[in-house]
Formats: sequence, C-alpha cells, structure tokens
Amino acid sequence: MSVAMTCPGYGSYVVHFAEGDLRQSVTFGHAGVGPRRDYWQSFVEWNSVNDTIEWRLEDGRPFATILRWFIENVDPNTGTPEDSQGGEILVVSRVAQREPEEACVVGYVDARANGQANEIARRVADEIARNFDCERDEPRYHGERGPYSGNPS
Repeated sequence: MSVAMTCPGYGSYVVHFAEGDLRQSVTFGHAGVGPRRDYWQSFVEWNSVNDTIEWRLEDGRPFATILRWFIENVDPNTGTPEDSQGGEILVVSRVAQREPEEACVVGYVDARANGQANEIARRVADEIARNFDCERDEPRYHGERGPYSGNPS
C-alpha cells in the first residue's frame, strides 16, 4: 500500500506527502508547483514524520522548512524496532517557488546527538537552503551524528 497527498501548508504553499513500505517522503512547494514525480527523499529505515512544520520566512515568503522525523532502528538481536534505539532527525528542506521549482532536503540534524538541534537546523535553513541546488548539491548531516540517525535515501 502507498499514498500520495497534497496538504495545506503555509499560505498558498502546500505540503506534498507520500508514504510507501512504512517510509515517508515530504516536499514543500507553491500551489501548482509540485516536486518532480520521480523525486523521493526519505530514510532506508522505517520512519514517520511529526505533525509540526517550522516554516522559515523571508519577507513573508517561505524558503525552507524544518520537520522532525522519527527513525525506527531495528535491534539486531530481536529483529524488531526498539524505542530505545529510535532516531529523531530534524530535516531541513528547500521550499519550491514558482521559479525555481526546486524542492528538496538540504540538510539533517540528529536531535538525539545535539543539545541545540533546533538552533543548528535553523542555521542550516537560513544559511544554506536559499542557494542549495537540488540537482547538484548533496544534503549532509550538521553537528554531531549519533548511532540512531538513520541512512538517508
């Protein structure tokens, strides 16, 4: 089973949500501007997203978002996800405009490994997202990366 939805976001900007095989993907964009249909950014591990999105604005226009993801890491001894090994990653994304139409992940912050994770994520959004080239640049982890941070896909 899988699902793809477009949900209300900030003003006329929408949230593009998809889920398949217990993994989710989220991109953000202006109404009428969608992500490439073949574009999927998630984690290898089973995951889910939080329901609170922080929209970073400039002159009232969103240019980036920060969204907390929950990673289900499987315990190698039991073969099942264990709460004690769950990851929490702040995913910073670029918001698609009418021009350019690019929406993608620009960076990750491991919330379990960094005491100031929200501040790091805001700095990544404010300093990197505007000029991030979704076709050429690779998102990376910022701050410390702990053992439960998951593997982006």
